[in-house]
Amino acid sequence: MENYIFFAIISVFFAGFYNFAMKIISQRGYNTSFVSIISYSSAVFLWLVFYLYNNFWNYVFSDLWIMILLAILNTIFYFLSTIYRVKSLDNMDTTLVFPLYKTFSPILITIISLFIFGESLNFKETLWIIVWIIVPLLLITKTENNIQKNLKLGIIFVIATSIFWAISNWFNKAIYNFEINVDLFVLLSLIAWTFISIFSYKVFDKKEKKLYSKKWIYKFWVLLWFFHFMSFYTFTLAVKWNLAIAYTINSFSILIPIILSVIFYKENMTYKKAFVIFLSIISMLLFI
Repeated sequence: MENYIFFAIISVFFAGFYNFAMKIISQRGYNTSFVSIISYSSAVFLWLVFYLYNNFWNYVFSDLWIMILLAILNTIFYFLSTIYRVKSLDNMDTTLVFPLYKTFSPILITIISLFIFGESLNFKETLWIIVWIIVPLLLITKTENNIQKNLKLGIIFVIATSIFWAISNWFNKAIYNFEINVDLFVLLSLIAWTFISIFSYKVFDKKEKKLYSKKWIYKFWVLLWFFHFMSFYTFTLAVKWNLAIAYTINSFSILIPIILSVIFYKENMTYKKAFVIFLSIISMLLFI
């Protein structure tokens, strides 16, 4: 198995648990920015130790300003995608949010892959991506409109987070064009995430004067930063391969938060939703 395929598959599991953490944030009423502050600041310290141990004597800090710019832009769009992902979960069940999220974002990612990075897809890969994109649209029904808190608003937030996530992934891929050190890019991104989270918390969230829960939050962040960091790092290594394929493999991670939400939060699982999940699995087998 190619290393890139291995990293793409590993990223599925970490991304799945990280996305379920977004559901926990929504359900427990945590402040997304505050959780991000304590999560990313810890990740910066731990990754800095690893980076200095692994790279300090071997790497020349050339093109540092390009790396800083890419890391900041990557972080801004990724952070926005996280904020809107939680907002979409405030309005719709996980069984709808993530399938739709993994419908809209692959469209944008495939366009970026084909027309910006000049990558190509064979017939089998194209068929797989098309099936993966179309299947979740079966979930948008009048029945769900009556069940969900606000289906239309939730879909708007899903589209927004898909756009921001696609743009963020463009920067993940771009670092290979600039031949940037991946470990340093991850470190700079974590630093940028910390500062942007602090800015969001101090400037925007404080003005809302909304009461947020802090119960178990300092234990929760340990899992959050671990899953987020590992999903980000393994996916960054995977996109050195074909961006569209790596991302579509990563999209398989939606099954984890869906299954966990049904188990722990008793979300409604209909035969139609189960059938859509089944078709999603079949689409993965088409690629394999």
